[in-house]
Amino acid sequence: MKRFISTAVLALAALSAAPAGQAHEFRDLGSGYGIWVGSYNEPAYAGIINGVDIYPQYEYKDTNGKIQYYLVNQEGGDTVEFTVSEILYSDKPLPVIHSAGDIPKGTLVVNTLVPHGPVPPSPIYQKYGTGDLQYHQYGPQYNNHFMPVNPGYYGFHIAGRMRVKFANIKPGKNGLNSQGVPGTNVAPPAVVFNEYFICGAGSQDKPNTSFGCYDQILGIAGIGQAKASLAK
Repeated sequence: MKRFISTAVLALAALSAAPAGQAHEFRDLGSGYGIWVGSYNEPAYAGIINGVDIYPQYEYKDTNGKIQYYLVNQEGGDTVEFTVSEILYSDKPLPVIHSAGDIPKGTLVVNTLVPHGPVPPSPIYQKYGTGDLQYHQYGPQYNNHFMPVNPGYYGFHIAGRMRVKFANIKPGKNGLNSQGVPGTNVAPPAVVFNEYFICGAGSQDKPNTSFGCYDQILGIAGIGQAKASLAK
């Protein structure tokens, strides 16, 4: 998975190599579709640029009856539309959230489809990759970036629609994907989603998948000592 690296955080590079399946939460959206969502950088620290990281997938059986995981590829002609992208923040643990009515009072909700702050979030876009690879960390990645100022408990709310282009997959002879949806000579159905992903204990898929909450700014060896000497 591609990671953000600057001269100030080179010491973190080795810590930011967790694959999507281990540092993101998975959600089954039905009709063969699923989605992985988490933080762009894991582990996540306040004061280091991060972002919402999204890997949508489609599951089906190939001509040999083997289950394949196709990663939805906007650049390849698949439909990927995000109508809502919000960041939730609280200094107290966030619960499992299914709808806006579950959000605790006092939680900060920021719309990331419009710019905010000194490091404005960018609209969600396809970062890189192609849809015909089976490992989530190598396929199309959709994200935007923001600067988390405070450590604490973060969540992501995303909504939208996606549909796989039939020509991009090779469904099995029985014409069904793994969910029993017709595939041969029939375009996969569209799916509409509206989901909340909460770090840590707020995960809806624990203990199998989740993403970490944001820790205090990490001390990097050498920087603290240099500051101390300058203070003298």
